[in-house]
Amino acid sequence: MTAVVTDVMDGRIARSQGSVSNLGGLFDHATDCLFVVCALYALSTHEVVPWQLSGLVAAAFVQYVLDSGVLKKKGLVPSKLGRWNGIAYFVLVAIPIVQNSLKFQWISDYHIYIAGWAMCAMTAFSMLNRVSLLFRRSRSDGS
Repeated sequence: MTAVVTDVMDGRIARSQGSVSNLGGLFDHATDCLFVVCALYALSTHEVVPWQLSGLVAAAFVQYVLDSGVLKKKGLVPSKLGRWNGIAYFVLVAIPIVQNSLKFQWISDYHIYIAGWAMCAMTAFSMLNRVSLLFRRSRSDGS
């Protein structure tokens, strides 16, 4: 919970002080991705979520950075689907952790696992969508 609160607050503080930068945005997203990938991998070792999800999340982040042109000093180019996927990853990680901490299971392991597969599908769809947008952008720039 502390990680989520501090993640939200650092962005608000940076924006309010006018100290937002491309590097800061990249670092913020990279730390979020690292946290989520590690948590999903740990959950997958206990067969709570599919093991494929942590790899897909990492690959989606790399794609996000590369096709945004961050290496060319451009800022990250967000997508609504990517943002909602990012939120869903945190929720998917939080549910089993909170359930285990409170020793109260309100969502079955089966349903969490199925949600993990749904997130695999949504992540793959998001990645394909970014490739499609990049392809269309490059075609319109070349015409």
